Amino acid sequence: LRAVQSAAASGERDTAALRQAGLAVLAQEPELSLEYLAVVNGDMRERPAVENDPMTRVLVAARMFGVRLIDNMALFPEPEAAPAC
Repeated sequence: LRAVQSAAASGERDTAALRQAGLAVLAQEPELSLEYLAVVNGDMRERPAVENDPMTRVLVAARMFGVRLIDNMALFPEPEAAPAC
């Protein structure tokens, strides 16, 4: 997921290219069986990423050692707020 975020932070917006960035990392895990990796907008459709859209998410589901793993994160995470003084 972070590889996809990193590609987006570098300016990539094409969902196929963003997905490929994540697949390249996941391919390094021989025990992992990928079910899906997707970049979706708020209505769960794959579309080109829109910068700073908080509803654009990266989704992944895979199996490893008999356990199904699912996760998601914002493609464009909100910047952390500065601590209050």
